[in-house]
Amino acid sequence: MFIDRRRKACPQLNFPMLTGDGYIIRLFPLLYQINSKAINNIAITSLHLGNGIIEITQRGNIQCRGILKVYIRKIIAILNLIQNYYNSILPIVLNPLILINEKKNNLLTVFYKIQKLINNKNFSLRLSKCTIIIDKIGGFDYKLIQSYIRLILIKDNIYIGLYGNFYYTHWLGNCGIWEVHYIIIKLLKKLSELGIKKFKKIIYNIPMLIFNSIAVHNIVLDPGLHRIYYNYSILIISTKFGHICAKNLSMLAKTYQCITLLPLPEKKIMIIGLPIILQGILKKCKIYDIIYNKDVCLHIHPCIGYPRCKQAVFTSRNLAKYMISVMSIFDSSINIFLSGCSKFCSRPSLIDLNIIYYENFYYLYQFTLAVVFEGMKNLKYMIIIKFSKIVMSINHILQILAYYISKERIIKYKEIDCDVLYRIISTILYDNFENYINTN
Repeated sequence: MFIDRRRKACPQLNFPMLTGDGYIIRLFPLLYQINSKAINNIAITSLHLGNGIIEITQRGNIQCRGILKVYIRKIIAILNLIQNYYNSILPIVLNPLILINEKKNNLLTVFYKIQKLINNKNFSLRLSKCTIIIDKIGGFDYKLIQSYIRLILIKDNIYIGLYGNFYYTHWLGNCGIWEVHYIIIKLLKKLSELGIKKFKKIIYNIPMLIFNSIAVHNIVLDPGLHRIYYNYSILIISTKFGHICAKNLSMLAKTYQCITLLPLPEKKIMIIGLPIILQGILKKCKIYDIIYNKDVCLHIHPCIGYPRCKQAVFTSRNLAKYMISVMSIFDSSINIFLSGCSKFCSRPSLIDLNIIYYENFYYLYQFTLAVVFEGMKNLKYMIIIKFSKIVMSINHILQILAYYISKERIIKYKEIDCDVLYRIISTILYDNFENYINTN
């Protein structure tokens, strides 16, 4: 059961963890309670000096991602003030994860051999980009690497250690910092077999708190493997009136793998990665202030056969099963992944348009719409549409989407009217959704 739960870890968590270049500040350990004001201050600090993402890890730690190097001392000073003011023990330590001697080992040679290893071992491109946590002290140069290292899953199984247990995972994106640590050890052993033996001693079981992160890009999503992630939801919590302590969040994180915090306006925090059947747990944790504000909560467009809902919690099991969409947040963008679902679509070129979007967020974030769909001959395509401060309505999204589809010549219409495309998608998805409910 533990293995199964881990393999169903929420993808909404993992994508926000992948922030690209920047420092990670991990507040470890959380020995005392942190009240809502402290969390809100940390959230605001992370929003202004980083990418605005705070995470509660599986071990109950708080970490801020994407902090720029020029702000690293400033944010540490702010966190120290918060620590002293709220009487919370939040030690911040800088430690290396792995050191490679730049003088003795040519970095280009190292990465060429990694690439050769990937090709020889038939690494498979799986899902989305993952983050490799490596300390820049070891000599890794961003200009040399340019954040485009393909570190992919080995077909003959990579086993990742956590709490002394070993289990198989399909997705490197599921890996937190500790799991990635084990993967790097595994790769180093492989590299040593290729003759690269002059690595310094790997440091085990260190408090990994601040690291540079190197993001792996250009790995296409596999929508089929996202279908098991239906039973997770997004909550919006008010920190204005309620009391959220580190102990409660830590308990939630350990019970349900991990959660992610995203600061919102008006002292609200979005919690990503919690199961939908969580009302009882939230009551036990004394987290009552769930906000149902249409200005900040999720909206589900009726084109999938379900009315707009003002609730931030998905309560329909059938709807959640049918929505095979993954929201990811990285590089200060909200990315909406719409997975093509051949199981419910009779025509191979139709798009499964499961849309989750935010209202009144355009002043905070840029928006990226990434559509994964199936074309002719069962080939999967991805269209990424980036736009900033203009996402005002679903019709606008459809209009841009229609333009890109016609440009790519995926379907025979060179020019698609927005209303026509809307009616086609609404009809197909609504019928499929109704058939899905009737058959289940």
